[in-house]
Amino acid sequence: MIALIATACNDDGGDSNMNLTEGGLPKITIDDSKSQFIDNESPELTEIGFTVDKGTANIKTMDVVLYYVSENAVNRIILDNNVSDFPKSYTITGSEIINLFQNLESSEDLIVGDQLVITADVTLNNGSVIRIFNDDLSRNFGTEIGNSNLFKPSQSITVSCASYLEGTYDYSTINLHYGGRTLPGPYTGTVDLSPFKNGEYNISDGSFGFFGNFSNDSPARGVTLVDVCDKIKLGGKDQYGES
Repeated sequence: MIALIATACNDDGGDSNMNLTEGGLPKITIDDSKSQFIDNESPELTEIGFTVDKGTANIKTMDVVLYYVSENAVNRIILDNNVSDFPKSYTITGSEIINLFQNLESSEDLIVGDQLVITADVTLNNGSVIRIFNDDLSRNFGTEIGNSNLFKPSQSITVSCASYLEGTYDYSTINLHYGGRTLPGPYTGTVDLSPFKNGEYNISDGSFGFFGNFSNDSPARGVTLVDVCDKIKLGGKDQYGES
């Protein structure tokens, strides 16, 4: 497959002429088993995992590039250069992110909403060098590539709030209803929230007693509770594939 990358834009006073060249793209994937955001209070608890691979076959080497994007600035560093063995995986902590960027001195500089952008610059087999993003993070590829499921030229990790919801919680259900059948409540019990990764917790019974009381089934395993700056939602799927 051929990726067409915009490499120059020439405005001669009339129509702009965009020169296109046969290019290559990296494929960046995030390790879902590790942190999905940067903890701004305890960055040492953040551990981000990602893998860099070829998105197209005509790539010789890549420089792995990180951008730190805040409200008023974009800062860029090269994490690893001349990478030639693919795929290659990386793990980076929040504390390491602070040490990598000169504009970050401590966790106080990690502001909620800031982003770490992970990408790579590409050297093709023919020696051509393609920068996927410019220094200001403006991109050198079209929206069709950015929105494609085939290409993942970058990934973003957001700075967010710490979460402290680990523990045992009581629940009370008024009624249980399924398939036209109702069991009048209340049904009470407890569930345990155990940390899975930053801001996400395994729930000991994602059905909150429904499976056991309604069908004498085992608890719903695999459902998680996600806390991002006190905004709560459910994640994961149980043993039946339900979320």
